[in-house]
Amino acid sequence: MTDLPVPAEILIYTASQWRRIMEQGGRIAAMLRRETVWLLDRG
Repeated sequence: MTDLPVPAEILIYTASQWRRIMEQGGRIAAMLRRETVWLLDRG
């Protein structure tokens, strides 16, 4: 995170939290749909 060339905010959700946010909709869900970058653990 400290090596990123731009400011960033890390948000970590469980799968159930993510589903609930998306189901509720609203401004936060819309922002997350637009701006989320998925990082996958391949280890």
